[in-house]
Amino acid sequence: MRNPQVPTIERYLITLTFALIVLLPTILWFASAPNTYSHELNDPLLPTHVMELGDGWAGNTVNTVIFRHHGILTRKDLQFTAFYSQEGKIRFAKRDLKSNQIDITVLPGTYNPSDAHNSISMGIDRKSFLHISYNQHVGSLHYRRSKTPLSIDQWTGELQMTGKREDRVTYPTFIMPNKFTNRAQKE
Repeated sequence: MRNPQVPTIERYLITLTFALIVLLPTILWFASAPNTYSHELNDPLLPTHVMELGDGWAGNTVNTVIFRHHGILTRKDLQFTAFYSQEGKIRFAKRDLKSNQIDITVLPGTYNPSDAHNSISMGIDRKSFLHISYNQHVGSLHYRRSKTPLSIDQWTGELQMTGKREDRVTYPTFIMPNKFTNRAQKE
């Protein structure tokens, strides 16, 4: 009786046949496919459209850290972003996608962009109010909400979000409630 774990010449032939029938034509097709890239590997990628939002903080990676959530938000025909400016202020921008008009607001306050952990997180709730959290590195929650839906012009002062476990916060994110998160909150 033959052991099924021991390779046999028949298994090798089946594998080789499979490779020749299936894999070889696929490899040859990819090798002969036309180059669909519009540039060579060493050519620079050029932007198609540049919009000035102002100079950002460049003392570290606080505006671009990998753990930042929602660097750009889109709701209806509007886009939003927030970043630390060169002066260390929070600059909030709103872009109308139809007209390309950009409005910019500087949020009053004192911030610490020199700590790259203090990234900015944004969110939009179901009623279209904007939410922002910032300066979060193992400290109390810094959180604000827009006073008007989809507007960056007026903001609340710092608020409590839930009033629970807000004394030591790092890397906050906003999660849109759904049937799964609502169920978890009730349990």
